[in-house]
Amino acid sequence: MQNHPTEPLKTLIDSGATSNFISPAIVKKYKIPKTLLGNPQVVRMLDGTISQTGCIWHQVQLTVLANGHPHSIPFLVCPIGNTPAILGMTWLTQESPLIDWSSGTVTFPDLAQIASKEEANLDPLADLPPQYHEFARVFGEEEFKVLPPHREYDIAINLLPDAKLTPGPIYWMTDAES
Repeated sequence: MQNHPTEPLKTLIDSGATSNFISPAIVKKYKIPKTLLGNPQVVRMLDGTISQTGCIWHQVQLTVLANGHPHSIPFLVCPIGNTPAILGMTWLTQESPLIDWSSGTVTFPDLAQIASKEEANLDPLADLPPQYHEFARVFGEEEFKVLPPHREYDIAINLLPDAKLTPGPIYWMTDAES
């Protein structure tokens, strides 16, 4: 935490936590200034019970440095057991970190990445397995420039002259789709 001198603080990343939380003991230990919440918040614990303190009345704003990437993060001050701090969905959705679960590392994608420039492959058959080479012309640009020839089973769609189309969807959609 940059605002106040401190040693590294082990922080739990919890996608089940709706907000970010910090222990009152940590706030007191480092004398972190608290701000009063306009609307006190009720927090339900993992087991469904309400937090020991009832409502949460305070929050702190900290600048956290993680992997050289600064984050300004609001934390609700709440007893959270032996964990000093919890980064919840508020932080996860804001920062979208890349979490490598096997190595236990968290990295942050760069906001602007420069795409590597690749040379065009002059031989389009180079990546195609040899057994498909005979079909290569079917997928070439020349084939897409012309329509297929008429066949005996072409289907005609006969329209009635001056007929009016009925308004409405062609097929049914759910409320979410429309």
